[in-house]
Amino acid sequence: MKKPNFKLPSFKEDFKSRTFRVGTYSAFISLAVLAIVVAANLLFAELPASIQKTDLTDEALFSISEQTESITRGVEEDVTIYLIAQTGSEDEVLSEMLRRYADFSDHIKIVHKDPVIYPSFTAAYTDESVYDNSLVVESAKRFRYVPYSDIYVTEYDYESYYTTGQLASSTTYNGENEVTSAIDYVTSDVLPKVYTLSGHGEATLSASFKAALGDENVEYVELSLLTASAVPSDCDCLLILSPATDISEGERDMILSYMKLGGNVILYTDYQNGTLKNLSYIAQEYGLAAGNGLVIEGDDNHHLQGFSYYLLPTLESDEITAPIANAGYSVLVPFADGITELDQYRSTITIQPLLTTSDKAYAKAEVSEGDALSKEAADKDGPFYVGVRATEVYNEVETNFIWFSSVQMLDENLDSYVSGANRDLFLNAISSVCGRSESVSIRAKTLSYNFLSMTAAQVGRMSLIVIGVVPMLFLAAGIFVWIRRKKS
Repeated sequence: MKKPNFKLPSFKEDFKSRTFRVGTYSAFISLAVLAIVVAANLLFAELPASIQKTDLTDEALFSISEQTESITRGVEEDVTIYLIAQTGSEDEVLSEMLRRYADFSDHIKIVHKDPVIYPSFTAAYTDESVYDNSLVVESAKRFRYVPYSDIYVTEYDYESYYTTGQLASSTTYNGENEVTSAIDYVTSDVLPKVYTLSGHGEATLSASFKAALGDENVEYVELSLLTASAVPSDCDCLLILSPATDISEGERDMILSYMKLGGNVILYTDYQNGTLKNLSYIAQEYGLAAGNGLVIEGDDNHHLQGFSYYLLPTLESDEITAPIANAGYSVLVPFADGITELDQYRSTITIQPLLTTSDKAYAKAEVSEGDALSKEAADKDGPFYVGVRATEVYNEVETNFIWFSSVQMLDENLDSYVSGANRDLFLNAISSVCGRSESVSIRAKTLSYNFLSMTAAQVGRMSLIVIGVVPMLFLAAGIFVWIRRKKS
């Protein structure tokens, strides 16, 4: 009986088979695709946050403005932004926005500090209770603590409570303004100091305007020249807000001496200040005069509807007005006096208009309640300046005298009519005379949502389309393809 002839399988032959070659090729392709995907993910992780994630929110919540980008790119020293939040509780909008700051500068580093792991970390920066998503911005010069309540700001409408019994509120996201201001604060070599004249019944700066100065990192100090011997040498700008009574000759001379040494004055008045002799003398020293009376705008395109003395003047070309004009905003100038240029003044003085009325404007010297505001023969014809800048350069020393003839421009309620443009103008003027190349006036972003409202009939029609028509179309397409393939 013959022994069965068993043949051992030949692995060599298997390696040569078509099945093996196809399988090897498929495995190679799969590994190559996997390697490409891994490499692409690693490369994508290194891309800037603005490329990794597109901001599709209506208000561009976690995007940053060109102004912030400019300031951030100019940072030349190391800045660390500490995000104080428990792991898993980080605010997505804030975190995403911070990553974009780091993209624009190698000097900016974002560090997450979990208060559970580092319970005593914030004690070196503040004695307040620190809530999740608060920030600490620090450089070698100084630091600033930014509480969560300054990043998400909630305002309550108490008037609605008294009328409807319900307390309405609105919340805005102010993260970019706070972070950019903090970076500017911790990296600035010298912080500006503004003194405001007191002792003559001056108008007071509203809380929102003071807060805006704080965001600009400008120190705001009251100054009484009745008890001082001179304007302080560290005064970058002297702010005079529509005194009710005139300054003394001694105060006038101190202010003029300060200006001759390169000092800067920003003056706000109204149509009733034209009779203040010593204050007017300072303006005349710089080629300007007022006292024309209440300005009435005869061009309907340059005043609020129904209020011809609520002016919407032309924004002339200057670094103070350009950002506002370029953004398409207007400024509101109520109850203004008409400023005019003197026929003669020193050749070292350059006068640049900032805000001008139309040539249809006129000024009424005397106005009483109930008087008609229509043009009369005694009225002075425009156009007038209602905002002007006089600059004098003498012996390589520059002095700026900026004059706005309506202190009502600083009313925060009236400012809301022009979406904060009056405040921006005020800050731009401060920044200009204080030698600040950038003004940190970034608008808060609303968190209100736009809902899609639909009637019951619209909902019914939409449901019919989504639940009935669309599936039937897909079913019909499938049947059509099946029939064609069966015939072929």
